[in-house]
Amino acid sequence: MLIKNNYKATLFFLNGLKWQISFIISYAIAASLFDHSPIGVLINIPITISTVIATLISLLLAFRIAQSYDRWWEARKVWGEIVNDSRTLIRQIMLFIPDSQDKQAEIKIYAERQIIWCYTLSETLRKQKTSKKVQQYLTVNNLLANNVPLLLLQKHSDNLYFLSEKYSLNANQQVQIDTTIARLTDAMGKCERIKNTVFPKNYSYLIHCLIYVFATLLPF
Repeated sequence: MLIKNNYKATLFFLNGLKWQISFIISYAIAASLFDHSPIGVLINIPITISTVIATLISLLLAFRIAQSYDRWWEARKVWGEIVNDSRTLIRQIMLFIPDSQDKQAEIKIYAERQIIWCYTLSETLRKQKTSKKVQQYLTVNNLLANNVPLLLLQKHSDNLYFLSEKYSLNANQQVQIDTTIARLTDAMGKCERIKNTVFPKNYSYLIHCLIYVFATLLPF
């Protein structure tokens, strides 16, 4: 695996933690001053308590990081499936349709619809406003639905029936194209599942609570 040095990601990470870092530095200075005061000298917390808390934090963070990586890797595999199946779909259309005057037009229809499907899927998952090119395509083709990506896949299937009748595609060819469309539908469902499944709040609250307790007890 090749790992690139991404300084922008580091700056983004530090920028997101600047307030937490400032708070920790301020608290460390305050705890140090208090520890050297007459009252602070009398406070003596056993190191074993901090050790136990640190162990719990490390276990929870290790679980959280592992789950985050699994989530990212699954999303990466789904994206690879979408790329491969998109190429396969167009390749099948190019291969199965016999040479004719309308062949290039039919390929273009499928290719444009698949491109729009990829764009509208990403915009739907990110809850972004529909881009101008996507909106123009939907308006021209009179496509309106609550789930536009699913509607576009349905149009793929509807157009497959039209191609089968027009070019006399055999059953094996129809099944291969329909299987590819089914895999795209499955990949869309996986994307929606990853997007809509969040980490349990209990883990976040517990980790934050333990970190605050650990930071409070460690100076003493």
